[in-house]
Amino acid sequence: MARELVLRHQPDLVVLGLTLRQGDGIELIKDLRKLCPLVRALVLTKNDDLIAMQRAFRAGARGYVLAGDPTFEIFEVIQRVLSGEVCASRSMTHRLVENLSRGAIKPSYKFFPCSAVVSGPRA
Repeated sequence: MARELVLRHQPDLVVLGLTLRQGDGIELIKDLRKLCPLVRALVLTKNDDLIAMQRAFRAGARGYVLAGDPTFEIFEVIQRVLSGEVCASRSMTHRLVENLSRGAIKPSYKFFPCSAVVSGPRA
C-alpha cells in the first residue's frame, strides 16, 4: 500500500520505520528508490543499532532519527534531508563517531594504497 501511495502522490519525503506490519522497512526504502528516485526516505525508529542505520543508508535512506530524539532535532534532520543532505540525528551521529574512534566498528569500505588506484605509467 505504501508503494501505491507514493506512486500516486509523489511526496518529497517519506517517513518510515524499519519494522512494518507488512514487510521490511529496508526493502521498502529500496523499492521507493526504484519507483520514485526523487522521493527522500527518512527513517524514524526506536532502533539505535548502528548496523541497522548503515543498512538503511545503503538501501537509499537520506536520514535516520530516533523516536526518542528531541522534536526540534527531528525537524532539523527533516529540513536537512529536504535540502538534499544525508544526515542522522545528533545522538546517532555521536554513537557512530564514538564507536569508530574506539575501533568498535569498522568502516564499510576498503582502503587501497594510491598506487593501486592509479593506472598508467609512473612518473
